[in-house]
Amino acid sequence: SGVTHCRPRMYNGRMIYEFPSHASYHAAVKSNPALVGLSPGAVAAKLGISRQGVHNAIKRGSLDVVLVHEGPDERSAETHPKPYVCRYITSSSIARYQRSMRSVSK
Repeated sequence: SGVTHCRPRMYNGRMIYEFPSHASYHAAVKSNPALVGLSPGAVAAKLGISRQGVHNAIKRGSLDVVLVHEGPDERSAETHPKPYVCRYITSSSIARYQRSMRSVSK
């Protein structure tokens, strides 16, 4: 199963989940919906912060990240001739971040 291919690790008290492909990531999401995530750009829009703010929150350990290694393969070789990494921020850590920001602003 894709879950066995996940390499979770801690970074500043938050989790980074790594997958060797989107297929393994999607298989893991089926058994662990907490891994569902948004792109850094979508998270920036949702939180009303810059993309750099999202990356800073990841570095601080405020947001959990999923890294999905891809390509090149037949599907992506033309647009991505070299291997690349897709980053997603877990929805559960976005909700946690929003709760922490609301408690700080009170």
